Amino acid sequence: MSKVSSFVSMLTMVLSVLGFNALTAQAAVATAPNPTLGQSCGIKVVLILDSSDSMSDADITTVKNDANALVGSLMPANPIGVIDFDTQVVNSLPPATDITTVTNAINSIGHTNATESTNWDAALNKASTMVGSGDLVVIITDGNPTTHDGSGNDIDNAVTRANTIKNMGARVLAIGINSSGTQGGLNLGNLELISGTQVANGTFTNINTADVYLGDISTLGSVLANLTTALCGGQLTVSKQLYMGEGVATIPGGAGWQFVVNGNTYPTDNNSSISVPFNKDTNGITVSEVTQTNFPFRSVSCANGTQTGDQPEVTGISITKKTTVNCTFVNTQPDMCPGDLDPGVQTSSANCTVPPTLCTDPTANNVGYPIPCTFTKCAYNPDILASSSACVAPTSKLCTDKKANNMGSSLPCTYNRGSGSHVSSGSILKPGQVLGAVTSCGIYVDKFLKKGLKGNDPAAVGKIQSFLNDYTSSGLNVDGKFGPMTDAALKAFQLAHADKILTPWGLTKPTGIFYLTTQTAVNNIMCPTLDLPIPVLTPMAQNPLFPKF
Repeated sequence: MSKVSSFVSMLTMVLSVLGFNALTAQAAVATAPNPTLGQSCGIKVVLILDSSDSMSDADITTVKNDANALVGSLMPANPIGVIDFDTQVVNSLPPATDITTVTNAINSIGHTNATESTNWDAALNKASTMVGSGDLVVIITDGNPTTHDGSGNDIDNAVTRANTIKNMGARVLAIGINSSGTQGGLNLGNLELISGTQVANGTFTNINTADVYLGDISTLGSVLANLTTALCGGQLTVSKQLYMGEGVATIPGGAGWQFVVNGNTYPTDNNSSISVPFNKDTNGITVSEVTQTNFPFRSVSCANGTQTGDQPEVTGISITKKTTVNCTFVNTQPDMCPGDLDPGVQTSSANCTVPPTLCTDPTANNVGYPIPCTFTKCAYNPDILASSSACVAPTSKLCTDKKANNMGSSLPCTYNRGSGSHVSSGSILKPGQVLGAVTSCGIYVDKFLKKGLKGNDPAAVGKIQSFLNDYTSSGLNVDGKFGPMTDAALKAFQLAHADKILTPWGLTKPTGIFYLTTQTAVNNIMCPTLDLPIPVLTPMAQNPLFPKF
């Protein structure tokens, strides 16, 4: 080996240690073509954010602010995921549709006390688990890769991971920012190896003509603004959400909702949204919802425009060919008021007819029927206010099946439903019983339960799921697993009986924990003759009977 060769070899080794290991931007792995996106507005976008040592605190703040601005422009039409990486993946969020969740993930990035290298390999590998055909991965980094996972080398592994993403049909946009921290020797060639050779210079309006961008961190905001235009510029996006009750987050409405935009009808996709393109500046746009039966309209918010009274319509929307306007329509989930009518319920007495416009929650029952009135407070919809003094609380125990409620009629009556009958006064008949039969009952559930606890008793969870299905029509799968759906249904029940469950603890929001007051309320409903009092309020941590794991 010559002295020159020895010197070059030594220089390469030193540069590798200092983070310049890919100075020549050469890789043994061939770069896969970057797929062309046929649709861009409404696709999933994963942001990979570099928080390695070469990023100063000020740089990270800039990245957070600019990324949050991008999120505000693209969501809710585009579900967005976030990956924070340095030597490894620090935190990650799969593509989500809730803006707060995404911005919280972005705002959590920062430095740790450990040495933070730049591992493109790990970050791209994580991104490959979050996207599919037609999606987009955006990596924002300020330095060449300086570490990797497994065998191979830093750049080869990164290219392999990027190829995996592209071979799945997702596109990769690499944004290189020369930061004000310790420079990482960022190399344009390396960015091209994981994306493609189309370099965006200045403004770009087509995502399929931009593989890579390299510039100072001060330009990041404008680059991401260009990305907004390229993905959803000149777009009206409408998101459909469902209100699940006070204190409970809204959920996506799903596919099949119809919206009329300037006379044309568009159905929502699986992301619960529509995207309508406008290739020129347009004023006076109108969007209205085609409401579905049993899904009452609740509210609408729109970036601009004017709502038509209290109707599901916004007029006067203005859009430029480079901007996106987002609107969100919210409807109330059916059966939010326990007791919404069930056409399958038959009555055995003319006195047992149910007013079609009233919530029949047994805890807010219009015992003055047939005097028309609404309730002082429907537990799931506090906007319903009393219109008559006849809306008083029931003085006797009523049948607790929400779909078999006798609205306080003075005459006993039964409801023929399913496998058994239910009465509205006197005793409560369970499925299989008949009117007049002697009923004996006892404690229904004697366990304490909480979402995700391994110590949950499956049989007890199953009984709670059955109870919630019968009492609130929750539609739960009775599988003995205390998951998110059971948690949400239990929270709804706690809100409906806040005076007995939450107020004794001084709470105003549901916990989803099946503990003392919730347990007592359920047992009293299932067996009214128990008439259990509010128990001694012992904190869970001090109760040896509460599951500890």
